[in-house]
Amino acid sequence: MARQRQGRLLGALLLLLFLLLGYPAVLVVEELQHHLGRPVLPVWVFGTWGLIILAAALILEQPRERR
Repeated sequence: MARQRQGRLLGALLLLLFLLLGYPAVLVVEELQHHLGRPVLPVWVFGTWGLIILAAALILEQPRERR
């Protein structure tokens, strides 16, 4: 049961990654970059990537339920 839950959470995390690094989100970040005049896209990409890795580690390190 716990593995099934972990799998669902990791699948949702992968979907979130695709949404946050997908083409429409990148366009919004690029538009923000034009308004601010500073490079925001690398911070967005690496920040998102790092947070997804952290979330995956937390999901995989949850204590397992015993029968």
